[in-house]
Amino acid sequence: MTKQAVADPASRGQALTWAGEFADPAWELAYQEHSWPELSRLIRLSAMIGGIMFFAAGVVDYLAMGPGRAFLLCQAARLASLAVAMLPWAMARRPAYSPNISWAVLAMELGFGLTLALVVGHKTAGPGTMPSTMIIMVVVFYVIPPVRLAALTLGGVVVSALCLATLGLTNHGVDFKYILNTALLMVLVNMFGVLLVGRQNALRRRSFEQMRRLADAEGKYRLVVENAVEGIVVVDEDRVLYVNPWVEHVTGLPRERLIGRPFTAVIDPDDRQSVAGSHARRMAESRAYGAKRFRVGAVDGRLAWVEATGVFVQWEGRPAALYFLSDITDRLLAEEQERLNQKVEAAIQTAGAACHELNQPLQTVLMQAELIMLALDDSHPLHGRMSRIIEAANQMARVTQRLNRITSFHTKVYIGREMILDLERSTAEQPAAGAPPAPPEAAT
Repeated sequence: MTKQAVADPASRGQALTWAGEFADPAWELAYQEHSWPELSRLIRLSAMIGGIMFFAAGVVDYLAMGPGRAFLLCQAARLASLAVAMLPWAMARRPAYSPNISWAVLAMELGFGLTLALVVGHKTAGPGTMPSTMIIMVVVFYVIPPVRLAALTLGGVVVSALCLATLGLTNHGVDFKYILNTALLMVLVNMFGVLLVGRQNALRRRSFEQMRRLADAEGKYRLVVENAVEGIVVVDEDRVLYVNPWVEHVTGLPRERLIGRPFTAVIDPDDRQSVAGSHARRMAESRAYGAKRFRVGAVDGRLAWVEATGVFVQWEGRPAALYFLSDITDRLLAEEQERLNQKVEAAIQTAGAACHELNQPLQTVLMQAELIMLALDDSHPLHGRMSRIIEAANQMARVTQRLNRITSFHTKVYIGREMILDLERSTAEQPAAGAPPAPPEAAT
């Protein structure tokens, strides 16, 4: 796998490079980008504090050595350590440079080497040199996350050798046993520092990987929830804790205006009491919620029927209800249309049966009335009455004809509030297919 590099805005134009610490290059680059700036600041601060304390321990040198050549050499070494410790801080403040961890490592190991050499060689005494300087150095070692531990080990060996050579040239330690013991202690301290660094780096990487996995899982969860085709709402005793975009779309309100409000605020007033009571009972019983239908109002005045099911959950350490909402407005409209179609079908079937049963007796009435009319003179007292009978029979024939042409279901108000079938709106212009012909109207 080839190394990858990305631009790091925090490193002032420097590129981050995958060094193989993580199996996934993207994770390592993210680790460097988000974790290293803070760690670099901690390293620079620790190196500066350690350098200042190491230099301040020169007071103990003066008390132990007095103002002699050895004291001046020790102070020169301490001043050099302080300068090296301050170098990372000075470089970080210049826009043209980025913090260099190698300088911090050099400063700490130089401090280690000089401190141990002076203590082992019995050139200084007292608590000024140890343990304060050692504690600071170990802490700084512990927080450094080097890119490669091999580079730190090699640097420790080189710096230790330079320290030994400096001590030998300045006659701080000419005894072979002294030099050997000092070298051994330096190697042990450096290896201990490498071990601590490696352990801390591993712990940081493990923690970072866990946080990254958690962030990935949370991102996937949020992707599913935010793009769900159903509403998702989290409610505590009476307040909204979370809503997904579906709820925003249905209510027409942004999430910021929904969260923290009473959950019944968007429910139709006629349904609020029922929904609030059901929610309170389920919260008290801490159990799942069955399906419940109610109306939700939008800011533009629209009403949407929703069906809610829910479960009892713990949300941020407190009991809450997780509701899943489905918009059933279209389904209810379809059900209402189906019921209306059934009414129309029943009305058509009833009308057809009634027409069939009425048509034959009506034909008989008309035929008999016409025969009677033929037998009566115009001056006969029953002639007018028979004419009205024939007219009423013809009107009944027209009604049966309309009943056979019903294709829809419409009603009208009759005597106050009673609703009856509206034949004018429920019948088509043309007779329905298969309808029997209307009986002939007799001339009066």
